Amino acid sequence: MARPPRIAVVGAGLAGSLLALALARRGEHPLLIDRGACMGSINNATLLSYGGVAGWGPSRHWRRLQHLHGDLGWRPSRLVCHSQPWPLGSLPVSVLALLSSPLPFGRVDPQALVAALPSALAEAGVKCCTHAVEALAVDRAGGWRLRLAGPSVGLSESGLVGPELHVDQVVLAAGAHCGSLWPTLPERLRISWAGVLAVRCNPHGNPWLEQVSRGHVVMPAHMARPHLEQQPPESGADGWVVDPGLAPWGKEGVLLGQISLVRSTSSLEPPDPELMEARLRQGLGRLDPILQRLEGCFHQVPVTFCSETGPLVGPVDGELGLWVFTGFSAAFSLVPHAAESLAETLIKSLLGVPSRTKLG
Repeated sequence: MARPPRIAVVGAGLAGSLLALALARRGEHPLLIDRGACMGSINNATLLSYGGVAGWGPSRHWRRLQHLHGDLGWRPSRLVCHSQPWPLGSLPVSVLALLSSPLPFGRVDPQALVAALPSALAEAGVKCCTHAVEALAVDRAGGWRLRLAGPSVGLSESGLVGPELHVDQVVLAAGAHCGSLWPTLPERLRISWAGVLAVRCNPHGNPWLEQVSRGHVVMPAHMARPHLEQQPPESGADGWVVDPGLAPWGKEGVLLGQISLVRSTSSLEPPDPELMEARLRQGLGRLDPILQRLEGCFHQVPVTFCSETGPLVGPVDGELGLWVFTGFSAAFSLVPHAAESLAETLIKSLLGVPSRTKLG
């Protein structure tokens, strides 16, 4: 019988999956826990992302991952920036694309990534459990106990059977659900709602859609979302912004725009989708009225961000064996390197090497 996993990674999104792969390459066989087929669901933050990868270093990380695990969706690309200051803003779209061509930029096709991850994880030796974690608690005998939803959990190939699991280390990589599993995480970890329009087939017909058909990503020269996220929460005050953009989605589709809603509370109650879609379409209309009128399905998901410094990566203060890996902005650029660093630290922790890592 195989040795039971010593590390449980809760959350099979981008962060949790890449961390599990990094641990597997170091000889561990972590247990990746998620509430059902999360990565295959349309209402998934990874699947609804533009997948932009900025800089030589992040693209190099993705090329290495693909060398190790097969095609994960990384593609060379180009960033086309609109809303440039005058006189650049009056230039044709094709010229704007040429201006940005020297910038190191790539993208990860989210549909290709989601399709490839299950087999990549299985081949790497990552054990997957499609149950929700209802609660976790310190085990008096050492390690952690995780209570899973459902009448039974069958993991006999791992030596684990039953609704409760025991592991030495737990990593919370469940995005917006991390706070419900461990409510005392730092308050700078906050939740926003992100919404996009998903168009199944590129209808072409204007210069912005033509850039997407070439595999390029269209974004504002200055994103409004980071400024919104740095605003301190105020009682009763919600804020929202629209960043009009476009990105390829699969072989023929297009993702349109992004609306970000930051509430004064960390509620996971979804906002009114009709109102959010109307706001998003209004913002797209400021870029091009044709984009505002395109037929597409609106999807919104809760995502995490950190309102001060970087993401939360490292051990939870005062809780031996509990780690957190969430709160990324520009996740496709940052997560691959962060996953490697955290995996190294986790392996050392299992070997009894004291961690000098602070919760970042």
